[in-house]
Amino acid sequence: MRLPPQPETAGPSVADGGARILAGDRDALALLTLVAVLLVAVPSDLRVSALGGAGAPSALAGLACLAVWAARAATGRLDRRTLPVRLAVLALAAAVLASWTAAMLRPTPPLESSAADLGVLRTAAFCGVLLLAAEHAPRPERLLVLQRRIVLLGAGLALLGLVQFVTGRTLVDRITFPGLASAQQFSAVGERGGFVRAAGTAMSSLEYSYTLALVLPAAITLACFDISRGRVRRALPAVLLVAALLTSVSRSGVVGIVVGGAVLAVAWPGHVRRTMLLLAPVGAVLLYVAVPGMAGTIRYLFISTSDDPSTQSRTGSYDVAAHFVDASPLVGRGVGTFLPSYRILDNQYLLLTVETGLVGLAAFVALLVTCAALTRGGRSPRRTGASTEPDRQLDRQLDRQLRQAALAAVVVGAALAAVLDVMAFPMAAGALALVCGTAAAQGVARR
Repeated sequence: MRLPPQPETAGPSVADGGARILAGDRDALALLTLVAVLLVAVPSDLRVSALGGAGAPSALAGLACLAVWAARAATGRLDRRTLPVRLAVLALAAAVLASWTAAMLRPTPPLESSAADLGVLRTAAFCGVLLLAAEHAPRPERLLVLQRRIVLLGAGLALLGLVQFVTGRTLVDRITFPGLASAQQFSAVGERGGFVRAAGTAMSSLEYSYTLALVLPAAITLACFDISRGRVRRALPAVLLVAALLTSVSRSGVVGIVVGGAVLAVAWPGHVRRTMLLLAPVGAVLLYVAVPGMAGTIRYLFISTSDDPSTQSRTGSYDVAAHFVDASPLVGRGVGTFLPSYRILDNQYLLLTVETGLVGLAAFVALLVTCAALTRGGRSPRRTGASTEPDRQLDRQLDRQLRQAALAAVVVGAALAAVLDVMAFPMAAGALALVCGTAAAQGVARR
């Protein structure tokens, strides 16, 4: 008797298995952690020798993030609530590609042409980190792990900067990374107002203070509300970050503390707000005693802006930028084509307007606004570990405060982008992509 043919059971294909691996939440979390580690641990001036300017390790990891996100999209694992972020990223990408096309259609010097290609790659890496961070955390626990890791790495960067401030030595220039070469002369340690101006592993002290300012809101929030960990363990990163920003001899560092603290204070319970108001003057006194002359130097930085060369350079850039904007107001002269040798604008919004036109500027601002707005879309979590009502209340409070911290980080990043051409610095661009992505994730993580 012949048995009827049995239906064949197809095993999982290699492609399916690869897609599941790429789309896995643990793998996405590991890749985002790798991005954060590369941003902090590898000096920003180093590049993969064979790839030249396109070989920044953190940027290569950002391109990997874009590939992983694409794999998630191919498997249908994208959350419909992240659609506003995807549309905003698409608008920015379209504006950048339009400006690149405009540059390629006109006679372009070889240096500008190469810089335009590099600008497209940098934008792709930025978008990849942001998109994967926005999508990677289907549960609040995953997002909390990522935020803790970012804060820990930021604290490590701050500690390195404090050591540089005390010793006056760069330190990281003595470390070699096989296969990596410097893209420029590393200038981590400088001088301002008679004080050492540290930069950690960043290319400049501005990039250093910008990155620390983005991490600070989450560090303060975890110090105040992540009570599942010991006090020293959760408070030390915030203390290191504040100390590093105050000793960075930078207006941006002080502005980052003030702006971030103001946004956080809106959502703080009364007792936390009162405690912070008491700690602020104590910190000022400690700075005055521990670092004589620093308080006066910081004060002078703000009252002497009219005589400050960096301020004069920024304000003098407006007329220069207006000339280029008039020539191509919509799509700009081409992403990446306004070379530093022409003029350093130190203003991301101004540089975007020159290179990608008003369309690119509007797309970038819309992306920041979208990520900030999504922090308001989250709901109170229901975590399995919270078995009692008090535990659930603490979890809800931590969740609310982390969403406010994500909003604060985006606001700080947007404010300080007016004094730094963020996309030209790998550490600053990667940090902004991470905080924007986690801000969006706060509103869409499944509760």
